[in-house]
Amino acid sequence: MILEVAVLNIRIGSEAAYEAAFREASPIISAMPGYVSHQLQRCIEVPNRYILLVNWESIEAHTVGFRGSPEYQSWKRLLHHFYDPFPTVEHYEFASVDPIRKDGIAPAGWHTVTSRIVAQNAKGLVDFVSFVFGAAGEYDSASPTIVEIGNSKVMISESGARGPKAAFLYVYVAEPDSTYRRALERGATSVEEPFDTPYGDRRCMIVDEWGNTWQIAAYAARNDAPGHRTPTPS
Repeated sequence: MILEVAVLNIRIGSEAAYEAAFREASPIISAMPGYVSHQLQRCIEVPNRYILLVNWESIEAHTVGFRGSPEYQSWKRLLHHFYDPFPTVEHYEFASVDPIRKDGIAPAGWHTVTSRIVAQNAKGLVDFVSFVFGAAGEYDSASPTIVEIGNSKVMISESGARGPKAAFLYVYVAEPDSTYRRALERGATSVEEPFDTPYGDRRCMIVDEWGNTWQIAAYAARNDAPGHRTPTPS
């Protein structure tokens, strides 16, 4: 997976208009082949500066597929006139350096609880989560494969004496609709089509061919409003 990074300086005073235009433009990029996820963050110290982070399956998915597409012209029309100066775009890949964990309970880069799936044809499942969720990690036939989805790790092992063990996982993504489509493209069965839940998340649900259930959701920022209580997702 490749990370596109663009530091965006917006004309002062046009921040609200830019964010509205970006919301309109987001479905364009999320529908592109090779797209995985994206997020736009605003600088605290410089209010008219943003950073755009886009995960792609490859550099070519961005530089050739997206930029060479007719849809890119609509993206440009909506957003490019806000930039001053025009941004420089760079691409990054994962470095094999683990962060230092202060509490000393779990290894660096690990949470206290980690999901583990035992499957027949574990390599196929690793390929599935890489394609659908943009998971980082290479299949390891000698030991459990560790893949990273966002800031979380999932261990995937080949079944043997213990037999297959499926999982039920709730995964937050930037664009649940496009993630749902990728899952179906790779043979998953739809349980719920994407819909807006009463508690704010936009959610869908699929079952992969290994029997794992994935609830795929986008977090609704309005759930942080004072007095709001988020129900337990069903």
